Amino acid sequence: DKLTGSMTVAITEKDKEVVPSTKTAGTYTLAVTGLSVPNEKNYNEIVYKTGTLTIKSCTEMPFLDVVPGSYSWDAIHWADVHDITKGKTATSFAPGDTCTRAQAVTFLWRAAGSPEPVAKTTDFTDVDAGRYYYKALLWAVENNIVKGVTATTFQPDAKCSRAQIVTFLWRANGSPKVQADNPFTDVKADRYYADAVLWATKAGITKGVTATTFQPDAKCSRAQVVTFLFRNSK
Repeated sequence: DKLTGSMTVAITEKDKEVVPSTKTAGTYTLAVTGLSVPNEKNYNEIVYKTGTLTIKSCTEMPFLDVVPGSYSWDAIHWADVHDITKGKTATSFAPGDTCTRAQAVTFLWRAAGSPEPVAKTTDFTDVDAGRYYYKALLWAVENNIVKGVTATTFQPDAKCSRAQIVTFLWRANGSPKVQADNPFTDVKADRYYADAVLWATKAGITKGVTATTFQPDAKCSRAQVVTFLFRNSK
């Protein structure tokens, strides 16, 4: 079916970002032109983009390798619907694959709304301007979210650790200071990621692998990264 004319949508405080120009909750009538709509049971998500109200179908998980009820199911679904990341194929997400540095900055950038970076070039010799992560990297560097492995290399294909991911996310949130006891025996106070780990733990973004260990050097999977982002979005 096609919808034309207008549609009245109730916007709550939690959902007010549906209409970017709206700063307060309320009921708004939005213009709808030539909109294809899915089956009614799929009216789960409403997204307002450039004058067009789009209703997305988001009840089904397209990835056969994401187990219903798993800790990352909601996060992967959210990441797919909001175009933060897609699967490795149309039907596989590869949740257990380790996230690379290029993927991590791209996920963060998209979760932030894909802002246009000020910089147009980078000093990193191992980064090509045509790569999918190029703008994300420029944005992340100029916002002090990531740095190079050396002054001239970013190593985009290097695998990310748990410590690196929570540090990227912490910096993206403005590097907030946290007053909290450190329960982890493997997170020393002088490590670059110490404050990030305490912040992420207190904020409920991630917990330790055990009650007393965070395992900062363990590789961080695609499922874990999008789960951290999903929890941070709430």
